[in-house]
Amino acid sequence: MRTNKSGRLSDCKECRSVYMAAWRAANFEKIKEAADARVASGRMRDSARKYRESKPRCPKPKVEREARPRKTPEQRAAIKSAWRKANPESVKASKNRNRAKRRTAPGSHTAAEIRLLFDRQRGCCAVCRGALPKDYHEDHIVPLSKGGSNDILNIQLLCGHCNRKKSAMDPISFMQREGFLL
Repeated sequence: MRTNKSGRLSDCKECRSVYMAAWRAANFEKIKEAADARVASGRMRDSARKYRESKPRCPKPKVEREARPRKTPEQRAAIKSAWRKANPESVKASKNRNRAKRRTAPGSHTAAEIRLLFDRQRGCCAVCRGALPKDYHEDHIVPLSKGGSNDILNIQLLCGHCNRKKSAMDPISFMQREGFLL
């Protein structure tokens, strides 16, 4: 192994790995013979035995824990369904987060931020100003398909009708079409 005066290798990691791979390929039989000789002489077994003897044994006996009964797939599905019903905001945020990940959109938001946005919008749709139903939609103002982020600053809450009308339209052209902007 070549080293300089400071004791460091003179080759970079990549060059060294290429060199070592070539050396191993050229000296395969020599490496195999050396390994077989170590196993045959018992040096490997002896070193493993010495290592085990040098380590102190654990003084505490292992305590058997009671095995919990496994839940059936139906029970797990019922638990998951109950959680989803109890946490609709978290479910919506999770769906948006997964969609944004697929599109590699920057930013993220949480269920708490969605609740705060709901309060800021006073429970009204951002487009038609009607009361938001329980199954309101989280809409990206600038759509993910047009390069929008998944940050809370790019989210608005819409009723299902307005969100389906907007779809993946540019926000300015959509509001002009609805008669809000000139």
